[in-house]
Amino acid sequence: DQSGEVARNNAGGLKPIAKAYGIVGFVRFLDCYYLTLITRRAKVGSIGGNGIYTIKSTETFPLKPAEQSPGEAADTDFHTADPSA
Repeated sequence: DQSGEVARNNAGGLKPIAKAYGIVGFVRFLDCYYLTLITRRAKVGSIGGNGIYTIKSTETFPLKPAEQSPGEAADTDFHTADPSA
């Protein structure tokens, strides 16, 4: 099941960083935003044939903008996404 993969090797040279089943949310600390993903789950039941799961494990990843060379314009509002908007 590759539906929870964050990225694929054959999609622009990206590498998977985690297999995820869902997004818990975003949080901002001093330096950047962080993304928290559900990485392990366990089925605890079903309703109407649909699985009900509990979260067993999460992982948090920093969402930092790409490093810019000194010659590039530092227009950070253009390059970063603000999930609170």
